[in-house]
Amino acid sequence: MKPFTVADSIEMTHFIDPPEDDVEAQPQFSPDGARFFVVTEKGDLDLNVRDYFLLLYRVNDLHSNPVLLAHFQSSSNRDGISQAKWLTDEAVAFLGEN
Repeated sequence: MKPFTVADSIEMTHFIDPPEDDVEAQPQFSPDGARFFVVTEKGDLDLNVRDYFLLLYRVNDLHSNPVLLAHFQSSSNRDGISQAKWLTDEAVAFLGEN
């Protein structure tokens, strides 16, 4: 087994929303409670960017793959996807940076 490296740490997927360092945090559920989303981030060393993904899950179908709602890459210190929130049962708003 190879040792864990700095590159492994950079390329590992992390939760941004809900924050992974907040043990009380929960994902944001749609107003009807049928869906929730998460925002994840991982580094891409080859492109020198951070990849952000907004992923939608259906509460009644957690075994299926999530629906990719948005993918942004950021080469700055700003998050590629931030301030995501439900507007309606069907609409999510967020700020994105490319």
